Amino acid sequence: MAIRVGWARAWNISALNCRNESGMIFIIFANSNYFLKLPIGANLNTPNLNPRRVLVADDEKVIADTLRMILSQSGFHAEAVYDGNSAIERAQEWKPDILLCDVIMPGINGIDVAIQISSLIPGCRILLLSGRAGVNDLMREAREQGHQFDLLVKPVYPGDLISLLRSDI
Repeated sequence: MAIRVGWARAWNISALNCRNESGMIFIIFANSNYFLKLPIGANLNTPNLNPRRVLVADDEKVIADTLRMILSQSGFHAEAVYDGNSAIERAQEWKPDILLCDVIMPGINGIDVAIQISSLIPGCRILLLSGRAGVNDLMREAREQGHQFDLLVKPVYPGDLISLLRSDI
């Protein structure tokens, strides 16, 4: 199997990218446990005449900024924030169509952020992200309070995320 490896540095993000002969690109972020896997030639840049606003909230700046970049290049109007309080403040000002929020963050967790934003902006679609075990108790507590949120497991593959976000357009 032939694998091409190279380093990329953009927006102060260091990443190792590997391309194999089966047509996949793997991007492994330096100093992170996360990676992206893209099909070679994947076109995430489908034009969108009515861009939806997506607020990304993740305390890992590399993840938040990368998701923002992928969403922006895919026709969404995306912004990133790095903690729960900033997510609530920005949502009040900006009124996003979609919130993409990490569950485990310092301070206010993503589920509490989602609950507050869903009450402030009832039409906002909420998607929670987690790469850690232990969120089941938080999700169960939210359901017991009458809140139902979709949970995506990290790593999230960009093509799948874009398809999911476009699924109700």
